[in-house]
Amino acid sequence: MINLMKTKLLLLFVAVAATLFISCDGNEIPLDPPIVTGISSFSVKYGDEITIIGSKFDPDAANNTVTFNGVAGKVIAASPNSLVVNVPAVGNTTGVVVVKTTQGSTTAATINYIPDVFVAGYQTNGTKYVAKYWKNGTPTTLTDGTSNAYVYSIFVDGNDVYVAGYEYNGTVNVAKYWKNGNPVILTNGTKSASATSIFVSGNDVYVAGSETNGTKYIAKYWKNGNPIALTDGTNHASASSIFISGNDVYVVGYESNGTSNVSKYWKNGNPIALTDGTNLASAYSIFVSDNDVHIVGYKLINNNPFATYWKNETPSTLASGTTDSFAKSIFVSANDVYITGYEFNTNALTFIAKYWKNGIPVSLANGNKYSEGSSIYVIGNDVYVAGKEEKSSSAFVAKYWKNANPVALTDGINDADAKSIFVR
Repeated sequence: MINLMKTKLLLLFVAVAATLFISCDGNEIPLDPPIVTGISSFSVKYGDEITIIGSKFDPDAANNTVTFNGVAGKVIAASPNSLVVNVPAVGNTTGVVVVKTTQGSTTAATINYIPDVFVAGYQTNGTKYVAKYWKNGTPTTLTDGTSNAYVYSIFVDGNDVYVAGYEYNGTVNVAKYWKNGNPVILTNGTKSASATSIFVSGNDVYVAGSETNGTKYIAKYWKNGNPIALTDGTNHASASSIFISGNDVYVVGYESNGTSNVSKYWKNGNPIALTDGTNLASAYSIFVSDNDVHIVGYKLINNNPFATYWKNETPSTLASGTTDSFAKSIFVSANDVYITGYEFNTNALTFIAKYWKNGIPVSLANGNKYSEGSSIYVIGNDVYVAGKEEKSSSAFVAKYWKNANPVALTDGINDADAKSIFVR
């Protein structure tokens, strides 16, 4: 009997002890979580080093995890009372900083994140167009200006900046991309080609564009420099945008049926038509989110082009349906769909840049002079659109708009255009 009572007491002790370490949902209760008493800066940018002050940190840097809005930064130094951390690309304009050790986690602070704005485009030097990109308004030149060069897409992955376009070699256009300013040639320069979109996924670089076979343009993409044809060259075709989702490669563009251009996209090389080929159409941009495929472009209705948005191949017209319009770029953030392009202003008899949020238009210019929206990016509650606006009859100003407020990238003396925007 005594032994039985001892056994029961032992089991009771074990059960009580377990409740001290196990919460009701089965997770271990933190034994001794870190304590945060200070942080060196509450306003940060990508790559900043910040110091977190407190106690009960693990002196081994690898045993501490610091996240910003759920994104892990790199802990580069650690002691029991301080951590030095590199700020990652937070993906939002605000974020909660959480410090975690093997003993538990603690919310350290809420920070403001200041993103970097990258814009790709081109500007004439007076005689030739020069490919370039701007980081926070500061230009980086990609070509020397001895021949025309144009870029149409920019992608930033960590510290690496990728820009896609083409450069004239004296005979034909050569498709290429630049990584941190260094050119990577995609075609051999014997047949004209262009690169219009770039996407980086892990260690793989994907570029979409087209190359002629001598008589017709073939839609294709390159993976790490290796070409993959999407069309057979019977009719003209072109790829305008590429997006990688998991293991799937999505490319959007058009292919002629011999009489009219058919808007379509390719998933892993398999074509899916968005229009029936009765009227002219093209697709310019694609974004995949939660298995939904979002595409924008235009299609002709009664011989007039209208900005069109397809969600899972179902079309809807963005503009009023009474004036010409084009949709050039799409971005999906949570449940919101953002599209930029331009629409004809019947009062000024010119096109006006705008974006649509869930179908509701926002004008970006006053409509007195020609303007275009070419690319859109959203971070947090901020909407960025790259494009151009007329300065004179011979020159456009490359610019972007943040929440409809313009930021000029060029002075309008020489013609320029901003074609793509990426916010890190």
